[in-house]
Amino acid sequence: FTVAALVGLTGMLTIRSPIAFGAYHALAPVLLAIALFGIAYASPATRAERAMPDLSYGVYIYGWVVQQSLVALGVARFGFAALFLLCATGSMLLAAVSYYGIERRALGLKLVAERAG
Repeated sequence: FTVAALVGLTGMLTIRSPIAFGAYHALAPVLLAIALFGIAYASPATRAERAMPDLSYGVYIYGWVVQQSLVALGVARFGFAALFLLCATGSMLLAAVSYYGIERRALGLKLVAERAG
């Protein structure tokens, strides 16, 4: 599908006709999405990517709490950049503590249970 989507996009960009122009505007978003997902799915994860912790859930859980806490403490008066940096740093720190303290152990138990059952 990925190659077909890329060929279709290339064809619509190189053919100079009103039909190709109309088809491009109708089909290009879909074909581009297919091509991008295909390329992303086909690329193998590197060893470094597999070794990195997935902090996304912790950032999702703690991000709002950190933001609201910092605003309540008056950090917003220092400007957006300061608030953003402190929110991002605080959320990432809490997410890392959560990952290494809870999530990684839980995922390990999940793997053990899957192997046993």
